[in-house]
Order: sequence, then C-alpha cells, then structure tokens
Amino acid sequence: MSLIPIKPTIEFQPSGLNVELIHKQLIWQGIHVCTESIGIITGKEYLCDLPVNQAKITPFYYEKNQQKFTNPEAEKYRWFTESLVNIIKKPIPDFIEINIEKLKQYDDVVIVMALDNLYGHSLNWLLSAQSLLDDHEERGIIVIIQPFLRWLVPEGVSEIWTVKLPMSCASNYYPSLDQQIKEEIKRFNKVWLFGNMPQPRHIDIERFTRVKPYAFDSLTPRITFIWREDVNRLWVKNWYVYGFAKIFRIQKLFLPLHYLRTLYFFYSLRRKCKNLPLRYTLTGLGRWGRFPIFIEDQRVLAFNDKVEREVCEIYAESHLVVGIHGSSMILPSAHAGMTVSLMPHKRWGNFAQDLLMNENDDMMAIFQKRILPIRICIDEITDICYQMLTFRDGFITRFINKGH
Repeated sequence: MSLIPIKPTIEFQPSGLNVELIHKQLIWQGIHVCTESIGIITGKEYLCDLPVNQAKITPFYYEKNQQKFTNPEAEKYRWFTESLVNIIKKPIPDFIEINIEKLKQYDDVVIVMALDNLYGHSLNWLLSAQSLLDDHEERGIIVIIQPFLRWLVPEGVSEIWTVKLPMSCASNYYPSLDQQIKEEIKRFNKVWLFGNMPQPRHIDIERFTRVKPYAFDSLTPRITFIWREDVNRLWVKNWYVYGFAKIFRIQKLFLPLHYLRTLYFFYSLRRKCKNLPLRYTLTGLGRWGRFPIFIEDQRVLAFNDKVEREVCEIYAESHLVVGIHGSSMILPSAHAGMTVSLMPHKRWGNFAQDLLMNENDDMMAIFQKRILPIRICIDEITDICYQMLTFRDGFITRFINKGH
C-alpha cells in the first residue's frame, strides 16, 4: 500500500525522470493529481503525475518549456494525457460545487481520489479504500467522489467530498475545483494521498452496497444477463461494427441482433437446464425489445441510488451472471456466485478489469470467473454455463478438498 505525503511537504520523486525536482505546488485536475515542479539544476518546469489511480500504471511528465511529454508513449495514451495538458492550455473558469460532509475529526488524514471520466475507474478507486479502513484506523479517511458513487461510500470514512462534476467533464481543468480542495486541506496538519490499487481484490462488497453476496445454498437461484444498449456493450462479433456504429451513431440498427442473441441464449440455456430449479432474469440499462414470460425483465431506463441497490439484490440472488465485458460487470461479479464475461475482439488488453476476484482459492477463481471470446457460438457459451451450474460441487471435491 502506498501513501504519498503531500503535507506539510510533498515527498515524491517521479520514476523514469532522472531530474532532481523542487515541487512548487500540487494541482488537483480531477483524473490527475500532479505536481508543478522545477528541476534544481536545469531550471526546467514540469507537470508530474503522482502515482495515483491510472497514473500508477502510466504516469506522465510534461515539460512546460518544450511543451512536450518526456514519455515516448504519450501519443498512445492521448485519452489520458490530454487532460494533463488542459491544465496549461484549457483552464475552464466555471465554478464546480463540492459538498463537504464532515463525519469525524482528525488532524492526520489520507485522501482517496476517486474522480474519473470512466465509471469503472471511479468505482475501483473507491473500492480500494477498503484496505485503508482496515489498516489505518489512526488516520482519517477522506474520499473525493462524484455523485453517482455517494451511495457506495462505506462506514468508517471521516469525510466525504462530493464533487458535482459529470464524467464527461472530468478531463477538463477547473481552477475552482483545484482551489477548493487546497483550501480544505489547510484544516489538517498531515495529509497523505492514497496510491489506489488499479484492480482491487478481496473486496467485502457488502460494506459498500449493504447487500450480502450470493450464498450457494440458495434453493431457487437466478441466472441473470446484464443488458446494455451502448455500442461497446452490444453482442456483436465483428469489432469493426462497433467502430462503424460509433462513428455514424447508428448503434440502434444493431439492437435487433443484440436482442436476438440474448433471447437465443436464454432459450438455449433453459433447454439445457430444464431439470434445474432456476429463475431467468434480465437486468441492466435500456428497455429495447420484449422478452417471453419465463424471463423476469428487470431492466430500467435510468439508474438512481434506490434502483442500483435493488439491482445489486438481484445480482446477490444470482448463481450466475452473464454479460458483455465492461464496467457494468463489476458489481454483478462482486455479488453473484459465478460470472461469465464475454470479451469483444481487440479488447483483450483489458482482460479481467471488469471482474472483482473475491475467491480465496485460485482454483475457485478460475472456475467461478470465466472470460470467453464474444465470437464463440452461443451453444458453446450455454454448455460452459451449464457445466458451471452443475459441476461446481464436483470441482470442489476434485481440486479443492483434495488439494491441487
């Protein structure tokens, strides 16, 4: 676990930048927390990512004098680096409101920065705070979040700073946000920044959602499919269709195909599992298409805190959840007994990023969390799901109880 001291002094030396620096100040951009620094010998000025959130994996350093990144891979990560350049080139004067909730008083605090322009990133940054709550009772824990995560904040934090910033705007730089955070920090004697774990594991999800995960002794378990209608979550086998649909904004043309594949999957699984006492459920965002009566259609047109918790209760009743790879699979995988994530072509670089692995045994994790190519036929997916549903006890007997 990494805690970066930022008050009374900033103690940080960028990895991969062979320059001794003096840090002038922190800048709270949102996606980035960075230092404005100057080289002691060279006199060059830099913006340097602190190793927090995405920057823990891909930190970038921007040389202000030359107006360029020192990292050769900066162009490859433009989706991330442009927000750093915005600090210099595109400050936006709009006022960003922050709601401060003070729950406990501490002089020594750790800040968990969970702002992001991607839902899955923000959720993972917040979930990683569990280790702080368990291991740093002597310090206050402050979480900085956007409103959609407020319902997930666990008990035990000392303060909640809710930034009213849409995800679509999180790449922008708002000096008002930066100044408000700096002003709040003045209240504390010592401040640390948490180097969040990019992919948290062994998360007690009940602490966040207040919903107990699935128990395998359930008499009438659900099989739940996670429905989405945005272009990257459609059950389409050809990667270029995604790009074509996104460019021309015609994803609705492919919804019938998505619907038919989902429908066929349910019929195929029902036929295969005809002797099992299962409930078939559809959850997710969007209400396109009608489904037969044996499928409980729990889809919604919009999420709010109440709906999110109710949907988590459905996940927690699910022996198995199935869905297209993406952040919409994180909470289902944390609550359900087992998960199948269908991976689109050319997305394998994001392998397992949508799954929360809570199994204590590696063999059980391999069995209960499956990642399958979206291109394989639906009958093959059905066979795999059937084996997961019927062979779990046998797998435990063969590989777990008797050792590996």
